[in-house]
Amino acid sequence: MQEDFYRENSYAIITICIVIIIGIAPFGLYHGVTGSLFLSTVNMTIVSVSTAVLVLARKGIALKACAYTISFICTAATIFTIHLTGYYGIYWIYPVALVNFYMLKPRPAIAVNILMLIIISPVLSKLPDTLLMPRILVSFGLVNFFSLVFSSSLYKQRRELARLARMDSLTGAGNRRHLMDNLHEMIAQYLRWKTPVSIIIYDIDAFKKINDTWGHRFGDQVLIDISRLVKNRIRETDKLFRYGGEEFVVLASNTPLENACYLAEQLREIIDSAQLLPDYSVTLSLGVAELKDNESADMWLERADKALYAAKHAGRNRVMASDMHESNVVSISKQTSKQKFSA
Repeated sequence: MQEDFYRENSYAIITICIVIIIGIAPFGLYHGVTGSLFLSTVNMTIVSVSTAVLVLARKGIALKACAYTISFICTAATIFTIHLTGYYGIYWIYPVALVNFYMLKPRPAIAVNILMLIIISPVLSKLPDTLLMPRILVSFGLVNFFSLVFSSSLYKQRRELARLARMDSLTGAGNRRHLMDNLHEMIAQYLRWKTPVSIIIYDIDAFKKINDTWGHRFGDQVLIDISRLVKNRIRETDKLFRYGGEEFVVLASNTPLENACYLAEQLREIIDSAQLLPDYSVTLSLGVAELKDNESADMWLERADKALYAAKHAGRNRVMASDMHESNVVSISKQTSKQKFSA
């Protein structure tokens, strides 16, 4: 979710960078021509940093760092301007406060704005009109309050939309897109740490018969009930995804093949013993595969899928595993039920 927030804000980061470059560069050139080398250096430094941030943001690199950099540039430039020009530059605090709410999450944004107000307080205390300071404080406080309310509401909506975009609405399991993101993440971790990770693909046997006999409402309820039972058995570190139709994937992190096979056999037994429909035993066929070296997400899924279909062809209601060293599958159900592995 952290990166999602800044990824969604990439357009705002790019836009503000362009505004800063276009707005500050002429002043940098002007001060350089008129001999104000210090101001010219400050302005051109801001332009250079903003240009670098623009390039990174366009490539989608280090977006969080880009957002904080832009917030720092705008805030620091405003503080510098106010201390340099006095109360003439005081009104820049309003647009900068809004920029901070665009760039950062609500709490960091309000913290930066309060810090900015504290730093410029010596200038505020010297305002010629004694009523001007409380007016600025009240108006600036209201700007931050309403910005905080709006930003917090928008942030919550974004989080909810992001959650819904990753979730299957019927079962509450992750959807296929979320599955692929997690597989790529697991592969990256495996390449770095070499910790074993396995997937279990399961399919509900004769699911079409269930829909044809009891109707789609009961079929949907079977999907919901099985997902609930699976979630209750797997660990908090494991994840469940709906791969498509009645096919689901369990991603078991830090789990070698034999442990994943034992887990798959337990899932098979749990569903086989559950009375999900009247006078009918709902069963699963499961395929298991541990990630190999130099294997892509699609290749990994394909091996598990082959194991699943081998279980189907062998009579259903069983577990088959993809061999780690050969391109074949091994029957698991009878063997693992007698072994004790911890998953």
